[in-house]
Order: sequence, then C-alpha cells, then structure tokens
Amino acid sequence: MANNDTSITATGFSQAPNYDDGQCAICLGPHADKSQLQCGHFFCYHCLTEWCKVKLECPTCKRPFTCILHNIGSTDGQQIHTPDPSLLGLLASHHMRTFALTLSDPEFRRGLTRPDIIRQVDDFRHVLNDAQVIEAFDDPAFRTQLNDPEFGRTFDDPEVNRLLGIPEFRCAMYEMAGEVLDDEQFLSILSSPNSRRFFLADWSLVLNGS
Repeated sequence: MANNDTSITATGFSQAPNYDDGQCAICLGPHADKSQLQCGHFFCYHCLTEWCKVKLECPTCKRPFTCILHNIGSTDGQQIHTPDPSLLGLLASHHMRTFALTLSDPEFRRGLTRPDIIRQVDDFRHVLNDAQVIEAFDDPAFRTQLNDPEFGRTFDDPEVNRLLGIPEFRCAMYEMAGEVLDDEQFLSILSSPNSRRFFLADWSLVLNGS
C-alpha cells in the first residue's frame, strides 16, 4: 500500500466520540500502533490498512471513513493516513489474513492442549503469515494448484516451501481455504468479534477432542 501519511495536528478527529476499550475488534488483541476512525472506534493500524482493501467503512459500526488517525500515543506525533481506494476488492487475501489472525488469538491458543494440534495450527499460521501466500489467494488458479500433486510454486520462505511440498498439508490447506472463502456464514463469524469469540471457544474444544 502506498504511504499516504502526513504529520498533522489531528483537529479533524477532535470532535469524535471515544470508543476505546483497549482491544482491536478485528484481531481481538491489544492495539498495535493504536489507530482511530472518524466514528471514534479504535483498531490496530495494520488491521485497518488490511481492512481498507475490502471496504472503507468501520468494521464495528459500518460508518464510512476517508482517513485513519494513527501513531496515537507515539512520541513521533499523530499522523493521518488516507487509504488508496484503488486497492479495494482484494477479498480473498483479506479473508485469509483475517483467518490467520484468528489462528493467532491468544485465548484460542491457550485453549489448545494436544501437542499435535498445536503443531498443525502453528504450521498453518506460519504459511498464512507469509505475504506471498496471502497475496496468491487473490489468484483463482492458486487454490486449484493447492490440490495439484504437481504443485511447484516457489516462495522465498524455505519453511513455507517445505510445508506446501507435503501433499497432506496442501490438501488440508485446500479444504480450509474452501471453508473460509466459500462459506458466507463462516465469513460473517470471522468479521464479528463476539461471534468469533464463541466460535474459537467451541473450536478449541472440538480440536482437543478430535
């Protein structure tokens, strides 16, 4: 994403309400580079810039926005970032990033007790945290390649290459991508913080007992 940051005195946000509860409603973690929208809701800056690739409206209240106030609390001073509307529409990569954040949820990870399941989750997290893999999901042919025994895409990360070279892992990832990208109900769960909490709690129980 192009850097459209400009250091300013953020007077445009001075009248906004403050809905800061200390937690990002996208990743469910504490704010990293706390950022505010014009509606008064707060998120991580990285989470918001990824969200901007899907729509320019608040994930919590659905109010449209045109800029992001970030660097809040930094000694470098607050800054305004104006998203690039031309990046809208990269839906598959956004949904896979959201799912990757879900796998990183601390409460969910604390609920996992089986070493083999923890290892599998870590492998998925490693692959889905790779920027090249995430971007590849916007290419419809990529998902087809995941189910191809001759799959030979080369990524910079050797561990990603190793995992994607395992047929069982590729098959599991193909099925997982289908559930994430093709199931509208699951996508609605991913996008709702409260629904995601209940889903993760139930899912950890299922994984521990599988």
